[in-house]
Amino acid sequence: MPGVKTHNTALIAPLPPSLIDLLSREHAFTLAREKMVNALNETRTHRKITQETRPPFLLLQRPKVRREIQSALDNAHETIELLESGITKLDRYAHQLHGLIAHRIENRIRTISDDYVRSLIAYFHREDWHRLETRLEQFTSDFQSAIITLAKTCDELPRNSEVTLQSHCGNLVLNAVRAAHQFEAEIAFINRISDTQNKHSALGGATLERQVALDWTAALHEIENARVAVAITSLKHMAARHEEVASNALQALKNEGSITHFSTSNEHLSFHAKKWALLRKSVQAPVNPADIAALVEETERLLESGYITQLALKEDDVAKVKHAPLPVEAAPRPTMHTADAPALRLNNRQSKLPSAPQLPAVSLAPPQLEEAPKTSIQELAMMRKNVEQQRSLLLEEKVKLDARAAFLEESQALLRASLLKYQEREALLNQRDKDLSTLEEQHQRHTPDSHRIG
Repeated sequence: MPGVKTHNTALIAPLPPSLIDLLSREHAFTLAREKMVNALNETRTHRKITQETRPPFLLLQRPKVRREIQSALDNAHETIELLESGITKLDRYAHQLHGLIAHRIENRIRTISDDYVRSLIAYFHREDWHRLETRLEQFTSDFQSAIITLAKTCDELPRNSEVTLQSHCGNLVLNAVRAAHQFEAEIAFINRISDTQNKHSALGGATLERQVALDWTAALHEIENARVAVAITSLKHMAARHEEVASNALQALKNEGSITHFSTSNEHLSFHAKKWALLRKSVQAPVNPADIAALVEETERLLESGYITQLALKEDDVAKVKHAPLPVEAAPRPTMHTADAPALRLNNRQSKLPSAPQLPAVSLAPPQLEEAPKTSIQELAMMRKNVEQQRSLLLEEKVKLDARAAFLEESQALLRASLLKYQEREALLNQRDKDLSTLEEQHQRHTPDSHRIG
């Protein structure tokens, strides 16, 4: 559609430091992979040359020559295996890192500009809609899992006890609240798309219906302060209600995605892919080759520990775009009743907010990341010790890499020396063959015909 913009300078200024850090790590992974692939191709080439140029009848050669050639081939084979294994490992971690960056960029393009929503309602790219489906499926699964886990844990507790008095239930409730925040944000964005369709109905009419927006977080806080017996019953009803709401929302997204015009290709990059490429260019800077390996190793450890996941979930430190409210007819506030439990309200956000597009400001970040607690002297000392241990590990890894580099250089020198010796021997044999041919011709000229055979 003509009104959709393809570039937005707001996307690259200002970038939060945490997002710059993620993109820089992605750039380091790209450079590391290129370096490893080049080394792999070079080693394969040297191995091929050694195999093709080794002397015939190798078993007839001197033992030293055989050992040198076989050692060069063994070293090349070992190096190829190490590089192939390293590339596989690098790709595995890069896939995790790309998923986190994709999640972060999705959050950013939702809050920075309305261009993304206008691109969606223009049905330009199937991949953008497919990504919304995938996110909703993931957050639905996370919320359902959190609810079921909390219900199973409560089922093992005394029925008259309070949920808040059980220490191990606190983290479970917190996990459920985080999942609720994520799910609520997805529903809010779906409703924002629907409202934008209604606003631009002249372009073809709205096809995405607004979804029921319930206050799952408030319901969880009520459960947290309830008796265990009440919490169990309420959690079961919450799980059933959430499954119904999520199923309707997911089907609505699938219906919209089925009418998009293009799939991603070199000519038609999705809105998300274009902005990702733009952000990559905006943060790329010369990287010291000596720092690439250390940065990749650090990123792999952070991915394993889960710390970098928290970094990716931090909310962008940018001003939220305010969207004009659209009139929405108030709907009754649904409740969850049981015969054994009082009503735990799931407030319908449509009854309190004039328009769902105001909701993207909901943070997907875990609550404890909003404000870090003060650190004691002992904790600082432990953190310092941990940093020093990591530094020591990095130095050990650097020594190993330097040794490997020296080993590769020595292997290449052996290959070159073997090739040079083979060329010298070949030249010597050619010269001997030439001399022998000359002697044979001279002998034939000086031999009388009567002495010749035949």
